[in-house]
Amino acid sequence: PPILDPTHLEETLSDGSLTLTLNAQRELCVLSKAGGTALATEEIMSAVTVGVDRVRELVKVMEDALDKDRSERVVEVR
Repeated sequence: PPILDPTHLEETLSDGSLTLTLNAQRELCVLSKAGGTALATEEIMSAVTVGVDRVRELVKVMEDALDKDRSERVVEVR
């Protein structure tokens, strides 16, 4: 399974990396593969699926936090 947001030790011990960048619409913006062994298309697509799921979770957390802030904010009209 892929390691999300590796620690310094995990990065040091790894042979290579696959970095995916997705936006809030879950579109793949950047895919960078450095070092390590070759990956099959299925392995890359599996990592993309994990990334899409994580983006979905993080967008939900951010939207909930913004909704909470909006509901608690006091707006003064002068």
